[in-house]
Amino acid sequence: MKFKELSEGEFNGVCVAEFNHTHFHLAEQHYEPGMVFEPHRHERPFLSLLMEGDYWEGYHKNELDCTPDQVVFHPPGDIHEIAFGRETVKSINLEFSIPYFFQLGLDDRTPRERTMFEAPGLCRLMKELQAEVLDRDAFSTLVIESLFLELIAGLGKKGTWDNPKSWLPQILEHIQGNFRDPIRLVDLAKSAGLHPAYLSAAFRKLVGRTLGEYVRDVRVGKAVEKLKTGQKSLAEIAYETGFADQSHMTRAFRKVTGETPGKLRQQFLH
Repeated sequence: MKFKELSEGEFNGVCVAEFNHTHFHLAEQHYEPGMVFEPHRHERPFLSLLMEGDYWEGYHKNELDCTPDQVVFHPPGDIHEIAFGRETVKSINLEFSIPYFFQLGLDDRTPRERTMFEAPGLCRLMKELQAEVLDRDAFSTLVIESLFLELIAGLGKKGTWDNPKSWLPQILEHIQGNFRDPIRLVDLAKSAGLHPAYLSAAFRKLVGRTLGEYVRDVRVGKAVEKLKTGQKSLAEIAYETGFADQSHMTRAFRKVTGETPGKLRQQFLH
């Protein structure tokens, strides 16, 4: 019997938003009520978070009833069929490459079989990934990469945060001293002698922000300091604080402060 083969980045349904990374692909898919997909399989493994609606999934003579806020891991090549309920179904699918996991030493963290997670932490991370994809700025790639690695770390053993005093000050100092330059998660982890997945999860737990969000906060904070003087144009401030241009700075300001740089300057000068 032949099965439909879905290649890298390919999902059934209608894609309403997506993000492509060298090693992973995130897509929000919508499905009409009552749709049925015959047995098929995916080339790469993926996680699926059901946001709205419900569906039935059959595989290897087993059945799975999926409801909102459940995360399901699908191994590569696993044959399954799907039938959707009476309401429109919305899901977030996160597909990733196996070689990337071997490269990072994460292959032992992914399940070998289809697995359902009723874990609020994984659900939250998937929704944060989606939110960042829908509202991207210059820092989004770092934010998304940090969230992705934190999510994958959560699939395996629970992380430990031993002796952060030995590496956290170094990471924070590096960001503060190099906020104008592109900052890569892999480079930070290497300089501190940490695994990237460990750094992503531990940094969020200790600081309360992802690495990407923290870098965005720092750069906006430096720009705010310059805004208070009122001596330079917004374009000059954007350049001096590492933004590509004034438009990129404005998007970052809205995410961090809820205001534009121009409105904040007016507040400071009155």
